[in-house]
Amino acid sequence: MADPNGLFGGLFDFNGDGKTDLGEEFLAFKMFEEVTKDDDEEDEDDGGFFRR
Repeated sequence: MADPNGLFGGLFDFNGDGKTDLGEEFLAFKMFEEVTKDDDEEDEDDGGFFRR
């Protein structure tokens, strides 16, 4: 039987019902995706001044 709180133990139970549903898991995925996104966009915004 699967854990009703999902992979992160209720961390993404946004509505507080005690379960992490598919919509909440999707929001968690999109949050992680945004945080771990490559910083190429930031490199373009600085005008090339801070090139690696």
